[in-house]
Amino acid sequence: MAPRPCWCIPGHCVPESGPHAEYSRRLATSRAQAALWLRQERVLSHARLAVFAAGLAIGWLAFGTHALEPVWMLAPVAGFAALVVVHDRAIRARERADRAVAHFEAGLARLEERWAGLGNRGERHRDASHPYADDLDLFGAGSLFELVCH
Repeated sequence: MAPRPCWCIPGHCVPESGPHAEYSRRLATSRAQAALWLRQERVLSHARLAVFAAGLAIGWLAFGTHALEPVWMLAPVAGFAALVVVHDRAIRARERADRAVAHFEAGLARLEERWAGLGNRGERHRDASHPYADDLDLFGAGSLFELVCH
């Protein structure tokens, strides 16, 4: 039986298939999605600004100089309202992708045993007067509590 291909990180040999590879693949996908939604968010932000500026210009022409009828204000108002809704959806999608990136980064840290010190240490639950408090390593950096919370 041939050995499975792997790539190495310091102290570990990680196979190309399995949890580490899957988390790495999903992390890359989530990062790409977050970048895509960030670009979309910026485009929509600039579009909102442009529609707002157009609304100001049309408003000045309609109410300042009376060159246009006030009904022309409906177009930029409707366009701006639609862009607000779409922009909000893009922001939410980017935040969802950012949370996925954080999740997969934390999962890789756990798989690579880099999780110690990154999570909730549970110091408020530690009872210093308990005779086995330090021996059991239940709370603190690298503790069981931190691993379970992570």
